Amino acid sequence: MKKLNGVSRRGIPGGKSRLIARQRGVTLLEMAIVIAILGVLAGAMILVVRPLSPSSTEGDADNAIATVQNAMIAYALTHQSLPPPTSNGGWLDPATIGLPAGMAIWYAADSRLATLSTIYTPDPHQRVPNVTGADTRPLSWQSNFPASPYLNFCATLQSALQFPQIEVGGVPAAFLIQISKTRNVPAPSPSLLPGSAQAQQLAMQGIRLQAVGMGELFARLHCPSQLAGAGSAAKAVIAAQDMTQVAQTLERFRQLQVLQAQASQFSDRFAMALRALTLANQTADATSATMQLALTPPGMLDATNPIAVAELLGQMGGYIGFAQSVALGIQSMFNINLQSDADGIQSANAAVVSAQNYVKQLKKLQQGRQDQYQTWVQGG
Repeated sequence: MKKLNGVSRRGIPGGKSRLIARQRGVTLLEMAIVIAILGVLAGAMILVVRPLSPSSTEGDADNAIATVQNAMIAYALTHQSLPPPTSNGGWLDPATIGLPAGMAIWYAADSRLATLSTIYTPDPHQRVPNVTGADTRPLSWQSNFPASPYLNFCATLQSALQFPQIEVGGVPAAFLIQISKTRNVPAPSPSLLPGSAQAQQLAMQGIRLQAVGMGELFARLHCPSQLAGAGSAAKAVIAAQDMTQVAQTLERFRQLQVLQAQASQFSDRFAMALRALTLANQTADATSATMQLALTPPGMLDATNPIAVAELLGQMGGYIGFAQSVALGIQSMFNINLQSDADGIQSANAAVVSAQNYVKQLKKLQQGRQDQYQTWVQGG
C-alpha cells in the first residue's frame, strides 16, 4: 500500500482528487480578480480617450452663463451701475466685466441702471416733511446728506421696479445676457423665456440665455438692508426733531408762566399801592373832619337846636364810616400775599431751566441721529 507524504491513501479517501480540485479553485479566483482589474482600467481609458458627452458640455455652458451673471453682479457692486448697454442690446466686450476675451456675450439692460437717474431720499414719494437740524437750521435730505453712489443705485433700482423697460417672456428684467460660441447667432427674442422648451433647444446648439429680474438684482446687491437702515435712521432724525420741537414749546410755555407770575406780582403790588393811597385819603378826610369838629365854638353846639344836633350826629356817623373803611383797607392790604407771588416766580424760573436742559439733551440726541443717518447714506 502506497503512502502520500507518509500517510496511507486509505487514511484519506480520495485525497489526491481533493488536492487537485483545491488547486484549481485558487486559480479561478485569481483569474477573476485579474479580469476585474482589467475592466476597471479599460473603463478609465474610455473616459479619458472619448470626447466630452453632451451632458458635460451642457454643464460647462451652465457654468459659463453663471460666471457671466456673477461678473455682472460684481460689476454692479464695484461701479454702482450696470455696464452701459447699446441701443436695444448688443455684444458686450468681456473685458468690461473682467472676463477673458473670446466669449461671445450679447447683453441688454435697463438704461436707467447705467445712468443712475434717481437720487436717494428717505421717502421716494417726497412725503418726508422739512427737517430742522439740531442747530435749528433747515436741513435738506439731498444737500445736507448726499447719498453714496451705491445707495443711489439702490434707489434707482427700486424706482425702476415700478416701470420696467425690459421684459423677457412677459417677466420684468434688469438685464439679459446670452452667451454663444460665436457672434454669428441671432439676438434673443424678447418673448423667449429662459428655461422654456425653445431655450432648451438653443442650449443644445451651445446658446445659453439668462435674465436677471429687478427683485433678484435688488436682493443680490443687499439693497433691502441698506435702504431699510437709511430709512430707519431718517425716521429717527425726524422723531428726534419732533421731540425737540415739543420740548421747545414746553420751554416757551414755562417762560410764559414766568411772565404770568411776574404780572400777578405786579398786579398785587399795584393793588396794594392803590389801597394804601385810598386808606391815606380816608385817613386824611377823617382827620380833617375831626379837626373841624374840634374847632367848632362851644356856643354853636346847642343841644336844644335840632338842626345842630342832627349835624353833629351826621358828622359822628361819618367818623364811624371812615373808621370802618380804614379797617377794611388795612385788612385788604394784609390779604395781599406778595411772598406767594415771589414763590410763584421762583418756581416758574426753575421750570424754565428744567425745560431748557431737556431741550439741550434732545438736541444732542438729534445730532446723534443725524450722524447715524450720515453714516448710513455714506454706505455704513
